[in-house]
Parts: sequence; C-alpha cells; structure tokens
Amino acid sequence: MNLSQLVNEVTRPVSNSCLDHVYTTHPAFISVLTVPNIGLADHLPVFICRKYVKINKDSSHKVINYHDFKNLNVENLLEDLSKCPWDNAFIFDDVDDVLETLEIFLNQIVIDHIPLKQKRVKRFKQPAWINDEIVVAIGKRDKDLKRARKSNAIDDWANYKRSKCHVVNLIKKSKRDYFQETIENNKGNPKGIWNALKILTKAQKSSKIIELKRDSGSSETNVLEMANMLNDFFVNIITQIQNDQVLTNPLDTKIIDDFVSTKINNFVTQYNIPSITVEQVNELINNLSCSKATGVDGISVKILKLVSPVFSHPLTKLLNMSLRQRHFSYKMENSTGNTFT
Repeated sequence: MNLSQLVNEVTRPVSNSCLDHVYTTHPAFISVLTVPNIGLADHLPVFICRKYVKINKDSSHKVINYHDFKNLNVENLLEDLSKCPWDNAFIFDDVDDVLETLEIFLNQIVIDHIPLKQKRVKRFKQPAWINDEIVVAIGKRDKDLKRARKSNAIDDWANYKRSKCHVVNLIKKSKRDYFQETIENNKGNPKGIWNALKILTKAQKSSKIIELKRDSGSSETNVLEMANMLNDFFVNIITQIQNDQVLTNPLDTKIIDDFVSTKINNFVTQYNIPSITVEQVNELINNLSCSKATGVDGISVKILKLVSPVFSHPLTKLLNMSLRQRHFSYKMENSTGNTFT
C-alpha cells in the first residue's frame, strides 16, 4: 500500500517503546509531528499538522453593466437621432462596413442619453420572483439592523424584527404567486411545469430507475438486466412498428407531381423578394419581447423600441441592401435585429 510510518520517537516511556504510529501515503503532506512529554498517562500524545492546499477563491466582486434610464428625455434622444447623418454609412459597398458604421452612430447617441453604469450585485441572475417591493423591504431591513446594532435600543431591535418578518412574508407571497402563475400559464406544456417544479424543489439530479416491468408482468431490479431490456426495446422498435403498421392508403406521388406542375411552368419559375418597408420594420420592433437578451451589438430591445421611430429608416435601408447583395452580416445574425431577417 506504500504507507510510511512517521513516528520514530518513544511514545511509552515505561517500556521504552513506540506503540503509537501514524501512517500516510504522502509524508510530504505532514508538516509537523511531535511527541511532547506531557500528561499523567503512560502513553505520550502524538500531535501532527497536515498541509492543506489553499483554494484561491475568486474574491472579486460581481459587477454588471446596465443602461441608466433615470434621466432619459425621449424627445431629446429622438431629436439627436434625427440629426445623425445616417446616409454617410451607406458610402460603403460592403454590408459589414455599413452595419459597423450604423452601430457606432447609434451607440454614441444612446450612451449620451442613456449612459452605461456599473453595479455590484450578489449574483448575476436574480430569481424570477424578486420584485421591487422585496428589494425596497430588504433595504429597509438592512438599515434597521444597522441602527439597532449601533444604538442597541429595544425599540430599534423591535423595528428590525418587524422589518425582517415583513421581508420573509413578502418573499413567501411572491414565490407562491410566481409558481402558481407559472403553472397556470404552462397548462398543456409539461416542460414548462417541470422546470417550475425543479426550481421550486431545487432538484439537482433526476431520480434513477429502480425497476422495470417485463412483458410477463414480473419486475426486474438488476441494473445490468434493466439496461439490456432498454437496449432490446430501442433496437427492435423499428421492426415492431413495421410489423404493427398496415399501409391501407399508400402514398400516391402522382397527386403531388400534378400539383407542382400546375404551379411551375416547365419546372422553371422566377420569383423576387419584395423590398422591406419601414412600416414592416416598425411593426416587428414593436412586437419584440423586452425579455429577449441583449445581442452582441449591446442594443437591448427596450432601447431598440425607443429609437425605432428614427432608426427604423436606416435599418430598413440596410436590410434591403443585404437582400440585394444576398449577404447578411454575421453581426445581424447574432444581434437583436436578427428577428427582422
């Protein structure tokens, strides 16, 4: 077993022998081993100190970047957007260059009116049941706790306890309402209900199959036999379907051929994609869900809806340019605007 005995001192002075041993497979992990001559017993104690690998945890704060809409004036934003020389972006012949220029113009104006800020957070993704009322109540609870610790007054501690109970009740109510609404909205959608239940129960692992029923009705609990039963079932499932299925109405391909021939003259047809209009782009933007994640361009759906009265015009021009050139930028495929394409 490659064990090493580390005690090489007398541990029982009466018999002048070493009766207490310490075995290890890695002697380098033991930094200190002593046998102090203390105590009233005839055995001396053995003390060891083991080395542990220090895990360097990431102690850095979690920080998120967000747009601050607090002092936003929509009229001023749209006015600056209308003054922007969007047509200058279309001096390029390449769609990628045009898109990059439009992004630069838009981001400069957006950041001037909706500045980017940083905020330290406990976690990057907050639970879905967290709402503004809970956040405000948590802030009040923390302030009451600081005040109570500072004054150590009975009334302040009573206020803190009331604030704490209020936060607990709000969280319970919010969780209950959220999961009830989630289950109600996912009726007929087992996947959505199951995801809600997993969040509610905090299940990390799925349950294991403990037994399978054979065709004869007997139960099988052996893991290897259950695996063989599943393999046999899925390997032979095609054969079973073919044996059970009876083709009463075989597919008549002539019907499909006749239908296609009436739509296509000599199997050659021409078609063209109509140009996209500004109205269509605005309609698509308005129908976008604000819950969609921000794309690589950094433009969220909320911002896109704010700037759409002006930005929809150069965006429409860009989309039509892409259709004419039969080329779409990789940024458009990964950005919020990919819904339009």
